[in-house]
Amino acid sequence: MKINKKRNFIFIFILLITFFIVYNHSGQSEEFLFEQHELALKLRLDIDYKVNHDSLLPILNATSYTDELLSRWKAIANFHPTFNYPKDAIKSADWDEVGKALDHDWEIYDEIADNMIAKAEDVPENFSLHGQHIYDYILTGVTNKLHFKQLLIALGIE
Repeated sequence: MKINKKRNFIFIFILLITFFIVYNHSGQSEEFLFEQHELALKLRLDIDYKVNHDSLLPILNATSYTDELLSRWKAIANFHPTFNYPKDAIKSADWDEVGKALDHDWEIYDEIADNMIAKAEDVPENFSLHGQHIYDYILTGVTNKLHFKQLLIALGIE
């Protein structure tokens, strides 16, 4: 009788451990997958998913649009050398690090905008440029601010 109780206890214990492992193993969290999806959208990356048992593993790859974004980023970094352009992270395709570098220091975007206006010639008196314009330009290439495109050309950025 004692052997059956002991065997039942061991069986129930193993069953509980198995239940705990199966139901608490979540693979990649939804938050992580969402963050990777957002990163892919921001950096214009291609995203594929590798199925690994019961979870998805996102795989991010550069596209021609990513290359254009990185080219604009590098041009801004060449103009303003203290602006972080993460060459090593880009070379190793560490897209999480690249995304963090782009969003790391928001104040520098305003610095870059001020520096552009200071170095430019023939800027209209009421022309203003903000860091958000620089950030948007890097991400999209859009220069919808009046005189911004001419400023980029005059400074040799574009």
